[in-house]
Amino acid sequence: MAFSYGFFDSRGLDRTYTAEDFTNYLSSLICNGILDTYGDCFKVTANENLSVTIGTGKAWIGGHYFINDSPYTLDLSRYVDKSMSKYLIIGIYCDTSDAVRKCDIEVKAGTAATTPAIPNFSNSQTKTYLTLAAVRLNAGVTEIKQSGITDYRESSSKCGYVRCILGKCKVSEILDAYEKNNRLLENIQEQLGELSERVSGITGEIVDIGKVGENAYYTQYSDGTLSISGSGATNDYTGFAIQLGYSDEPDSPFYENELIQKVKFSYGITELGNWLFAACRNLENIVLPRNLERIGDLTFNRTAITSIEFPASLTTIGTGAFTASRLEKVYIPDTVKNFGRYAFFHCELLKSVNIQCEKTGSVAFSGCISLTDVTIGVGCKYIADSSFVYCDNLREITYEGTLAQWAEVGKGHLWDGHGGVSESVLERIQCTDGFMEYDSENSVWKEVKT
Repeated sequence: MAFSYGFFDSRGLDRTYTAEDFTNYLSSLICNGILDTYGDCFKVTANENLSVTIGTGKAWIGGHYFINDSPYTLDLSRYVDKSMSKYLIIGIYCDTSDAVRKCDIEVKAGTAATTPAIPNFSNSQTKTYLTLAAVRLNAGVTEIKQSGITDYRESSSKCGYVRCILGKCKVSEILDAYEKNNRLLENIQEQLGELSERVSGITGEIVDIGKVGENAYYTQYSDGTLSISGSGATNDYTGFAIQLGYSDEPDSPFYENELIQKVKFSYGITELGNWLFAACRNLENIVLPRNLERIGDLTFNRTAITSIEFPASLTTIGTGAFTASRLEKVYIPDTVKNFGRYAFFHCELLKSVNIQCEKTGSVAFSGCISLTDVTIGVGCKYIADSSFVYCDNLREITYEGTLAQWAEVGKGHLWDGHGGVSESVLERIQCTDGFMEYDSENSVWKEVKT
């Protein structure tokens, strides 16, 4: 018969297909080898005896798959020769013969000799091998060393990794390239968007240009837009400290600049320095760069910003970073490792806070008189001193874990505002299996199971 075809739905059993039909089809798409995105890729590791461990992994051979979902130990003691050395090889095989029809691990020992040779698996019409590693067993050895293991997983002639249909790259390389292209495309689209907006949206002329970092530059337009381009960190400044004689460092070029209403950043900016936009009282629109890592001390102090989205790359929120701003809602991601004091102090319009980071800064939300909605994630391990002092309308906090987990969370002095100069109204911590209730008569938190 010259032609074959498939696959089609069966009508009255006029089309039948076997598992081999599907494996033959898959083998035309998936090259033989180890899938480098699964587990440990069958890494062979020496143990402190005469055994090795084969790591987890997934392999494809002729359209058939083989999975090891937990570390597998091979005892090689029976292969040791007391007088001469030898090599053995470890591999995965697929046997399609009618009597076997399986995939498994196989060990093949070479001949013991003064100068031993490494054996090879031999493929047949029904049996195909992927060689993972060769192990040298010296004469009378009592322990296998990792240095005695030769890894063949990268060898395309012995094993290799699963490659795309064109056979040119690993699956992970395809995914990496895809991700890089996506990032590049996003960056280009972002720059084109900025350029388009600049051309069509800016109605005024350039009023100021300058440098705010080693590789960071700004352009200010008469319509209230400020553009910061370049890469890396912007400078740290000292705000009004110079005016009070506390510093000889220069002020930020934007300090108390009431013309700035909107700030746009290029992709490459990674740090916003201390006092950078402090006292820009009309600054209300800002989109942080996607790879931003640090917001410095008092960077947005006394600005008119009402909302902000922190990127997943952010690790630092500086001391007083948003003090007395007009933020209404804040989500602190778990990537934030450095949470400064007074970060959101006296944000009188702040109503909702979601804390997913490991610990808060002291006095972080003190004076947030409109705050009514606070959520704390199970990743939070410490609530610092006076975090919620003078939060006059905060009656309940939602904790996303159990009562037992809440008990493990560290709490600083006056964290809840109780016992301070101004008595706190916080009376309940809602957990997943009950709640904590504040006993004002005895000044203690009591557990209530539900």
